[in-house]
Amino acid sequence: MINTDLMLDFLRFVIRVRGYKQKDLAKSIGISRSHLSELLVGKKELSLKMFCKIAEAIHLKPHTLLAIGAIESGFIIPDNFEVHVSTHELNLIRLYVEVNCDD
Repeated sequence: MINTDLMLDFLRFVIRVRGYKQKDLAKSIGISRSHLSELLVGKKELSLKMFCKIAEAIHLKPHTLLAIGAIESGFIIPDNFEVHVSTHELNLIRLYVEVNCDD
């Protein structure tokens, strides 16, 4: 089962870490900044299509979210973890876990 709250939290994290501005991101995917904001805080339902548009706009691969889901389930990422997740995205996941998860 997909944890929408976790996906939204990770999307917001990536947007913040990578320095995207909501205004510019919204324009690039063809929606208003306020609509994007409502999607990212969960006030409006995030469709799979819109999720993919946002992920593509911030250069985030779907496999990265699978890794985040695995982490939430208690899976520890080994150094040789390979599911088509780039080294950069793997480091982003590790940073997310370090910042957001209790030991």
